[in-house]
Amino acid sequence: MKKLFAFLFMLIAVAVVADDMSSVQSKARRAIFRSQQLSEVDNWAGSAEMLQECLTDYPDQDHYLLRFYLANSLAKCDSLHSAAIHYQKTVELNPEFINGWLNLAETSYATENYSTAANAFEKGFRLQEIPAPHLLYYAGVCSSLAGENSAALKLLQELIATDLPKPDWLQTTVATAMEVDEIEIAQKTVNRFCEIYPDDPSAWLLAYQFYSAQQDFKQAAAAMTIRSYLQPLTRNEHLQLGDILFASGVPAEAALHYEIALSDATEPATPEQYEMLASALLSAQQTEKAAAALLFALEIKPTARLWSLLGDVEYSREKYQAAFNAFTSATELDPEQGRNWLMVGYCAMETGKLADAKTALQRAKQFPNQKQNANELLQRLHQK
Repeated sequence: MKKLFAFLFMLIAVAVVADDMSSVQSKARRAIFRSQQLSEVDNWAGSAEMLQECLTDYPDQDHYLLRFYLANSLAKCDSLHSAAIHYQKTVELNPEFINGWLNLAETSYATENYSTAANAFEKGFRLQEIPAPHLLYYAGVCSSLAGENSAALKLLQELIATDLPKPDWLQTTVATAMEVDEIEIAQKTVNRFCEIYPDDPSAWLLAYQFYSAQQDFKQAAAAMTIRSYLQPLTRNEHLQLGDILFASGVPAEAALHYEIALSDATEPATPEQYEMLASALLSAQQTEKAAAALLFALEIKPTARLWSLLGDVEYSREKYQAAFNAFTSATELDPEQGRNWLMVGYCAMETGKLADAKTALQRAKQFPNQKQNANELLQRLHQK
């Protein structure tokens, strides 16, 4: 928006030259003309000084154009706070003067007086004979920056009611609606964005973000999948889609996206990411691939969680010795996880290692969540 600042002043400088000066009294009119001569040689400080002197010496000749030219000169000198004061007086003296409202909006925005900027942009919008919807957008943005999100949402809803609202208008409306917990408005706007701009990847990304926030994982997964058809996903986006698909109960599809993400050599994968891949493969009953992924991850950086997952894989395949070895490795790296001790005990019993089973189960019963199962297994051991 700040780029608009200089642009508006350029437009207004042209527009005001032709403005009717007949209502300006003689001394004020003379000061304005002389200030214009100074401004033509970029002597904005001299222009501002001359106009201020006229205003001080002849207060009875105060006029909205005198204030306006003074504000323009001050703005050119980067005295934006002072300029805003005189733009405010300009529109008080002539509430129908569009250029005064627009420059008040710009200086207020530049000085972070967002509430005043929002009101001024809206006033400028209402006074335009030819619709200038971007002004309503700026009004909404400034209202939001001022923390007036309910007012901002009303302005933005009016804005996007047009036949073809711009993508950034729709995105801002969704964000503002979410700020005031207007979920239904946000959802309708998201859906409209996707309907109007079905080939725009940003529309589907916004849909993904919205539905993820609502924990509607199926809709989120569908949105991100459509986006993947329009624009290649980044590594992180593949991971995100994997997470969403896993949460949606589609582990096989989730595993595919995890595999794509982890095959990207530009960034090393973390143990946690391999855990998600293995968990998805397990849920999809692809145990061979799960075991291979875990063994590969363990070569890079062994963790207790990775060993524990490998133990689960091997146990599910009834490879009890391999499961025993994996769970034992997990307890060596993290002896404070009761479930791993319990599983060591299970696997030791399956492979006839009764002494090892007893030792592991004695440790397992020290943990509240495993105590009952551990005691039951110990009783079975005593009966052998």
